[in-house]
Amino acid sequence: MRLPAPPVNPVLRRELVERMRSGRTAAVITIYLLAVSGIFYLVYSVTRDTRTNPWESAVSQVAGAGRGIFEWLVFFMVLMVLFLVPGVTSAAIAGERERQTLVPLQVTLLRPRSILLGKVAASTAFLLLLMVATMPLLAVSYLIGGVSIGQVLGAVAIVMFIGLTLAAVSAGISACVRRVQAATVLAYGLTLLLVVGTLMAFAAASLIDTSRGTDEANAPSWILAPNPLAAVADVVEEDRGDADAGTASPFDGLIGLINTEDRVNDEFGFMEEVGPDGVVTRFALDENGNPVPLDPADGVGFLWRSMACLAALAVLGVVVGARRLRTPADVER
Repeated sequence: MRLPAPPVNPVLRRELVERMRSGRTAAVITIYLLAVSGIFYLVYSVTRDTRTNPWESAVSQVAGAGRGIFEWLVFFMVLMVLFLVPGVTSAAIAGERERQTLVPLQVTLLRPRSILLGKVAASTAFLLLLMVATMPLLAVSYLIGGVSIGQVLGAVAIVMFIGLTLAAVSAGISACVRRVQAATVLAYGLTLLLVVGTLMAFAAASLIDTSRGTDEANAPSWILAPNPLAAVADVVEEDRGDADAGTASPFDGLIGLINTEDRVNDEFGFMEEVGPDGVVTRFALDENGNPVPLDPADGVGFLWRSMACLAALAVLGVVVGARRLRTPADVER
């Protein structure tokens, strides 16, 4: 007896069939793999040639090479996600509106949320295909050494999460505008704001904080919570150990910004005060020994705060986009 096939979102099925039948998909995957393979070979060659310290063991040299390959591959994967996902997803709804095929979708039994989620799932499925194609190269970095299976899976998971967030936000933007060009500009503008805008805000906060003298000598790391690169940097930094890459890591700057508060607190120490109700309040000490109350959110890791912020953006994009797709939409009348 043949089992019935599980239900699949019709929009997702149509998008996948159309995308996989086009020659552009094969070309994108081929170019992507060639670029990733080139990065792999280049980093391996540079790492191998720069390991000239005679006091360093062969195991450390090999582990450093594997670590460098892993970090540069992950960095390139994130850049590709930031570049591809907004461009692919921003035309999801606006393209249907330009081709005048959105109204037939709206008059079906599909809910607006199902239409939008089908578009998001199609973009995420293509991203998943690229991640699966990259896994053999990441596996090679694991075999070389310096990287654990947990780090490889964690890096792939956070990159997929970032891609899903950008797809949801870009689809929501696409549902709110009439033209593909406008949707593309807004999607890339928001991505640039998340990546570059948060860094500029952090730099401005650091300048203001430095001018105060006796205040905390660092800007709050929560400013970088919406930054996708910062979230990936926090995952890459975990369990880094002694396997430093032979080449400069692309995440070193972000890791330094994220851990500024921790380094200051480790250097100048903590104070704890027990209240009448038995609740312990923790204070950090600044460079002058003055107590500074810690933010209650300091007990939560940066990665979880970043994921919560990005997830809120994704939910907002889906809610706004689904509300805009309610039948009949004013712009389609």
